Amino acid sequence: MIASAPKLYAGEQLEQAAGFPTLYNYFPADPEKQLIVFIPGSGHNARVAYGAHRGYQQKDFLAYWLNSHGHGLLAISYPIESDPELIPATAPHFRIRDWGKQAAEVTHKIIEQHGLFKEVVLVAWSMGGRIVVPYCAHAHSLGIDVALFASLAATPGVHGSRPPPAEMSSTTAGSFALQVEEQNQKFNNGRAIFSEGVYPREYCGYTPVSLTGWGYRYDNESRKLVVDRWISTEDAAVDQFEHWPMLVALTGTSSLDARHVITDQATWSYMLTRKLMHMIEAHDVKKIAENGNWGKLIEMVHSLPSQISYSIPGNHFFFVGEPGARTTAAFIVEHLEKAKKFKQEFQALLNT
Repeated sequence: MIASAPKLYAGEQLEQAAGFPTLYNYFPADPEKQLIVFIPGSGHNARVAYGAHRGYQQKDFLAYWLNSHGHGLLAISYPIESDPELIPATAPHFRIRDWGKQAAEVTHKIIEQHGLFKEVVLVAWSMGGRIVVPYCAHAHSLGIDVALFASLAATPGVHGSRPPPAEMSSTTAGSFALQVEEQNQKFNNGRAIFSEGVYPREYCGYTPVSLTGWGYRYDNESRKLVVDRWISTEDAAVDQFEHWPMLVALTGTSSLDARHVITDQATWSYMLTRKLMHMIEAHDVKKIAENGNWGKLIEMVHSLPSQISYSIPGNHFFFVGEPGARTTAAFIVEHLEKAKKFKQEFQALLNT
């Protein structure tokens, strides 16, 4: 029996990158503005950023609103197993280090093909937060600067930050269905974003286990999952603070996404504080104090939680649906300028 070709929508490209299959879609805008690179979370392809089912509304997705601000969007899917098949299910051994490299290489390809500005904004949802350091490090090696990372209820690659589900075999589509329905009814003016059956069929699949941070990896020899408590943590390399960009943390408000709503402000403020401390330690702290700038640095760092965190009505899918997508895009674009100004002022204090 000959397998049918995957059903691709307008603009979608199914290719090999960094030795693994990927699906990506590029939505062009002003080439002089930063390209926004979107990375999806567990069990999802990147269509959640742009919409790709029959009858979908463009205004329900980030691509439309980011384009309206003049920023192009590149949405990149990692290898994911789905039914019907979208991306060849050939990479159960795909790791976070592979993920970062693949996404950076696709980004570089699009920048070169379209003559784009070599500064990007990385946007990652949910599990996608684990990609930050691997992506930024490889992007830098390709001459690309990451001006900002935007967390959409994302989880960093810190050990134990994302507990495994009660049943490893439970499907993502099932576990998220309640939140999708709430987003439809409560946070999108009662209008359905996904028609019946579309969400699990067009947007969901099974994730390579090493991306999840659950303490497992796929063993090629035995073709089984084996316990490996540290593989995801090592690959995420969150302690390499020289590779961290400025960041902003966006979350929803619903109790259905309680862990992110409650903890993300503290989690991402900690990451950015450690990045800024790395910058400070690269300078002469005694000299900074003698120049009268030490108090100003303390004030800037301690102000971070209230400056980098925003809540948007919704749950784990707060950025899907017209109100949430519009607001999310606006916050990302607004904070891009704020982050640039903050970094410039911070660096100036260090260099004085």
